Amino acid sequence: MRRDFLTQNLSLEIRNLDNGKIPYIYLYKFDDGTFIDAFALPENFYFEFSTSHFGYKKLVVISSSSSYYILDIETNKLAGPFKPNYRRELDDAVSARIHSLNIIENGNYLTFNATGDNFRMDISDPSNPIEVLIVEIDNSWVRDEPYNGNVIMKLPIETECEIVSRGKKEVIRDEEDYWYKIRYKDKEGYIFGSQTSVKLKRQ
Repeated sequence: MRRDFLTQNLSLEIRNLDNGKIPYIYLYKFDDGTFIDAFALPENFYFEFSTSHFGYKKLVVISSSSSYYILDIETNKLAGPFKPNYRRELDDAVSARIHSLNIIENGNYLTFNATGDNFRMDISDPSNPIEVLIVEIDNSWVRDEPYNGNVIMKLPIETECEIVSRGKKEVIRDEEDYWYKIRYKDKEGYIFGSQTSVKLKRQ
């Protein structure tokens, strides 16, 4: 099977090889048809892509089933596969498929949806995507340990923090969510998920 997708200065030709088991991406320059390279996606195959806007970093993000890849058009390097740190248990009722890919903010961030949750990745270094969260409640407390640790920071609303790791799930004031170890301006601490953009219970 062959499918062609045209994006900025690039043609992506998709061929499923080995009786459809191995999808390959064939890359061509859009202006003159020069062959660039081919990359294998060795997974169950679902194809969706997003490109950065003209004038910004030239990136293509490609999802293949439950993972995604980042192609830097300028260096012709394909990074991945990257798997999201899913916030829900995966079962027959919850799809792990990544969809709604969108490259935003001058090509520095990737957003997508999986398992009903929204993800935001810092892709300023395309070879090392970093998941981030946004504080949604003003003066949110960040502790040195989960639950009853000392408060070491109070973060204003819309503060962006790197997610270092996800901890255990707890119920606090009738809100069930995870504790997240975060990094903000070289300081690390723990914030409860219900105060952030990665909270389990969306309104």
